[in-house]
Amino acid sequence: MQKRNRMWSVLLLLLCMSGCEAPVTEAGLFSWKESAIEDYETLFANMKELGMVELYQYFSDDIEPEVIKEFLETASEKEIEVYLLTGEPEWALEEDAESLLEELQWAEEINELVEEDARLKGIMVDVEPYLLEEWDSDRDEVMRCYVDAMKETYDCATEQDMEMLLCVPYFYGKMGCSEGLETLIAEACDGVAVMNYYRDSEIAHIEEEALYAGKYEKEIITIYEMKEAGSHGLTLQNTYFELGFEAVKENFREVYEAYKKQNIRMAYHDYEAVKEILEN
Repeated sequence: MQKRNRMWSVLLLLLCMSGCEAPVTEAGLFSWKESAIEDYETLFANMKELGMVELYQYFSDDIEPEVIKEFLETASEKEIEVYLLTGEPEWALEEDAESLLEELQWAEEINELVEEDARLKGIMVDVEPYLLEEWDSDRDEVMRCYVDAMKETYDCATEQDMEMLLCVPYFYGKMGCSEGLETLIAEACDGVAVMNYYRDSEIAHIEEEALYAGKYEKEIITIYEMKEAGSHGLTLQNTYFELGFEAVKENFREVYEAYKKQNIRMAYHDYEAVKEILEN
């Protein structure tokens, strides 16, 4: 983990020396479908085309170990860092973080399949408590349980020397959950990935997250939605599906300029949408 932080510090220094050009080709990619693992040649080719170097991939325990092993070894050869992507809304209410601790164990089992240089770099936790029915009736208690569960998970991940990135929406502060948000960034992750899904407001919408990330020296990832409007309740304002990748990169240059003193990167959500745009 310290090696990773040093790597990004050197990268940022070099970028500043060269005019602080935004690292638009150092992006991450969210992938929830196992089909990406089965057709990894296409996945990695698409990632190379867009300059993506990190993959947040879901792995079910139904996948054959040999398939996982081949996938991770190939990713390592392509110099792609892979994280286990996981999370369900109801896990926010598990104060003992049972499900997430099981996911950490699953990550450990996956890493036993390969040599050290091909292992998972960590986990990307995407637990969204605001999707629960209880959120509207008892938000403070749900947030408390969620924060406790994430802290418990992070403590165990740290013990296992497993990096933990935490996926959050851009609106926790706007919903009166600033205290919980600060605790999450300070005590429950190595970096925060913000679902920054509102075009032309990306800089303003991560101001609070960036403040806490800078305060506690955590990296911050701004995520761009690429799914087509109309799916998952998305509007044209939420997605770059029609505008494409160059519009994303141009926007990130502006975001990077606003927060260039911090360790900030970008990511795309998600692979199915990215692949569809590339195919079209």
